[in-house]
Amino acid sequence: MTLVGSAGYAVGYLCKRIWLAPPEVTSFFAALAIGLTSNAYTRVTDRLSFNAVVAGVFVQVPGSWGLRGMLAFAYQEYDRAMYWTYSMLVICVAISGAMIFTNYMFFGLKLRNRGAPHMDF
Repeated sequence: MTLVGSAGYAVGYLCKRIWLAPPEVTSFFAALAIGLTSNAYTRVTDRLSFNAVVAGVFVQVPGSWGLRGMLAFAYQEYDRAMYWTYSMLVICVAISGAMIFTNYMFFGLKLRNRGAPHMDF
């Protein structure tokens, strides 16, 4: 689980420092790395990857962004508040989309034959 979280952090850090990517793109690629390493963890150990995914996503969740948005609303700075809130929502959607995308990448259409949902971690 530490490897999964470290991989997500490393990819997010490299996206931000080398490519100068915005936080939304950085979160997507970091969550993509978390999803790939957690699915590899599942294949190697035959355990559920839920614990590894949760440990990795905790590093990525933008909790302070929501706090900044709420404080901006409290100080009546509505344009900044809308920016922080919208950005937080986009980051959360990027993380969710990356997790779903990695399940499609790793398992493909095999899940359709088993009748299992594609969003099953």
